[in-house]
Amino acid sequence: MNEKLAKAELKVREAYQKYVKASQECARVKNKLVEEFLKLFINDIEKLPIIDIVEDVITYQLNDKLNQVLRGTFGNLCFDIEDYVKSLDISISVCGEQIRVYYHNKGDALVSFGRFAEADECFRKALEFNPEDVVFRTSHAKMLARDGKFREADEIMDAICKEEPRGPEPWFTRAEFLSAAGKHEAALKYYYVVRELSPGHSVSHFNCGNILSKLGRYEEAVECYNKALKYEKTMTGAMNNKGLALSCLGDHKEAYDCFRRVLIAQPNNPDALFNKGYELSKLERYDEAVQAFDACLSVAKDRDLIERAREEKASAMQNSTK
Repeated sequence: MNEKLAKAELKVREAYQKYVKASQECARVKNKLVEEFLKLFINDIEKLPIIDIVEDVITYQLNDKLNQVLRGTFGNLCFDIEDYVKSLDISISVCGEQIRVYYHNKGDALVSFGRFAEADECFRKALEFNPEDVVFRTSHAKMLARDGKFREADEIMDAICKEEPRGPEPWFTRAEFLSAAGKHEAALKYYYVVRELSPGHSVSHFNCGNILSKLGRYEEAVECYNKALKYEKTMTGAMNNKGLALSCLGDHKEAYDCFRRVLIAQPNNPDALFNKGYELSKLERYDEAVQAFDACLSVAKDRDLIERAREEKASAMQNSTK
C-alpha cells in the first residue's frame, strides 16, 4: 500500500510539472482553478494526508473539465486512461466512508471511456453501500437501458420520479428509456412533464420534435424545434431536423434556409450539404444543387449517403439540361 501511495504522490508532482510545461506552450491552459489546485499540493505536499491528495486528484479529474480533457484540450496534463482508472482504484482501497462515492466516480470514468460492463459493476458496488441513492440508481438504470433491459430501467426511474416529482432530470431519463424502447407516445408524455417543470430544457423540446417527426406529425415537430432553438440558438441538430420536417411538409424554401444556416456553423457537414442540394433541386435551382452534391461527395464517408448524393446529382444535372 505504501508503494501505491508513493506512486500517487509522484503522479501529483508529475501532473504539476506537465501543467507548467503546458501553460508555457498554450496560454489557454492557464486556468486559475487548476493552477491553484496543483500549487496547493506542491506547497503543502508534506502537510496533507496522502488520501487528500488522491481524493482531490480524482475530484479534479471528474470535474467539468473532464470533457475538455477527453477532447485533448488538457491532454498534456491528464493521466492516460489506465493510470486514471488505477488512481481511482487507489482511492477505493484507502478511503473508508467515501468508498461508495469512489465506486460511482470510477463507474462514471469507465462510461466516459466506453467500458460499460465494468462501469455497471462499479455502480452496483456503490448501491451496495447506499441502495437509496438517486444518483447511483440512475446510473445503474442507464446501464440497464444500454443493455436493452428497458423494463427494469424504467421501473427504477418510475420509483425515482415518484420520490422526486418536481425534479426534471428523472423524468427526462425515463423519457429517453421509453423512446429507445420504441414507446414514442409514452416518451412524449414524460418529455412534456420535463417541459412543464423546466420550460427552458432545450433538449426535451428537441427530442419531442424528433419523436413527432417519426410519427409523421411534422407541424408539431417544427414547433418543438423552434422552442429548442429559442432556448439554444446554436443547436444545429434542431435546425437541421427542422429543415427535414419542413421538407416533408413541402416547404422547400424554408427547409433550404434551415440547411443554409446549419452550414454556416458546420460548413463541412455532409448531411446538411446533401439536404441543401436536395432542397435546391426541389426549388429547380439545379446548377446550385449540383455544386452542393459535389461538396457533399467531397467530405462524405457514409456509403449510403455517397450513393444517394450521386443519384441526386445525376438527376439534377439531367434536369438542368431540359
